[in-house]
Amino acid sequence: MTTTGIMRGIIQTGFGEPDDVLRIGDVAEPAANDDTVLVRVRAASIHIGAVYRVRGFPRVMRPDGLSLANGAAAPAGWFGGLGHPLKVAISSVFSKQQGRPFVSTENHDDLATLRHLAETGAIAPEIDEVYPIHAGVDAITSVGAGHNRGTTVIAM
Repeated sequence: MTTTGIMRGIIQTGFGEPDDVLRIGDVAEPAANDDTVLVRVRAASIHIGAVYRVRGFPRVMRPDGLSLANGAAAPAGWFGGLGHPLKVAISSVFSKQQGRPFVSTENHDDLATLRHLAETGAIAPEIDEVYPIHAGVDAITSVGAGHNRGTTVIAM
């Protein structure tokens, strides 16, 4: 993938507390190639799972010390994208931490019901606070402290 310029991002330099291992900085802005799509993100929600990944927990779930974000491509190898789930399954046999697969399937009727509920205002997200990108580390720290009553959002 080629790059087109510079954008602001949250850069993780290791595992630990967000204030110690995260910083806001300039990163290369990617550009779409013929076989890729580039999506502009205007805001992103932060949940406790992201905080755990920053801290490096659970350690047994980290493949070779690398934390993969949701949807991130797993390193290629003998098992392709199944290497990490297989490591988790094997590690679960010898650890108190249990890795379990999560499989979700889309159902047209359920999606139509959710759409109707959202359009009529019957359900709505509860947003606790919106942080600008330059305060992104503060947003992650706040979620990690457990003080939030709704979704914490980082706005780009």
